Amino acid sequence: MRWQFGRKSPAQLTKAASREAGKETMKPITLTETEIRQLQRAGVVQVRRTIKPQPEGDHADAPLTGRWLGRPLGGLLMPRIKDLVLDSPFGAPGNLRWVKEAWGLGGDILINPCLNYRTDGGQACVHKRLSKIEGTEYCAIHWEAPAGVTDSPTLLEIGTGWQSASSMPRWASRYTVRLESVKVERVQDISEEDAMLCGIVVQSPPDITGNRFHWGDATQDRCPTAKDAYRALHDSTAKRGQKWEANPWQWCGTFRRETK
Repeated sequence: MRWQFGRKSPAQLTKAASREAGKETMKPITLTETEIRQLQRAGVVQVRRTIKPQPEGDHADAPLTGRWLGRPLGGLLMPRIKDLVLDSPFGAPGNLRWVKEAWGLGGDILINPCLNYRTDGGQACVHKRLSKIEGTEYCAIHWEAPAGVTDSPTLLEIGTGWQSASSMPRWASRYTVRLESVKVERVQDISEEDAMLCGIVVQSPPDITGNRFHWGDATQDRCPTAKDAYRALHDSTAKRGQKWEANPWQWCGTFRRETK
């Protein structure tokens, strides 16, 4: 990996990146910090995303109604809730995705800049946008793409520390994952095994009550089961109407990290 300073304008860099992005066939997937840590620990992670709009029905064999009848769904004449796997945002089993995560620029910007990832801790660079360095009007930092990455170097808007996962460009991604399986189920139907795949951690030894499951750091309360811990994880980010008690339907995709 090598960094170099360039003198192309932001507009030129944006256009070049857009042209190359059009050639990219692999789609991205955005993972949370909990999902990234699970991927790092086990090499496999289950990603669960709430289905929108929510299908009506209490079981997977219930027929789809409303707006879902306007979707292709493989040409099925009488699609059921379980057939929503055909409309999964994860694609079909075997598909590859490059991973987006929270990231930032670290190190000495002028001498040895580097990429930092929020999941790994550390700090992101908080310097203001560079300007008038070595007589140039601004400074753009370029990345020499590793083998297999086709997008061109992208201008980094150096500024306010950590960058959102959604803003991560392809060249900054460090993981590629392959979809192994996908299913549709309600959040309360999650199994203990699947909860562990979502990033639940077993604490050893357990706390004084015997509880040992959690999804974050050591300051969090322990739960008696992995499913209970996943409930806390789900409700920590779920929007109104999508929390555990509402029991929403979810797409559940299991991804395995590709070996580089």
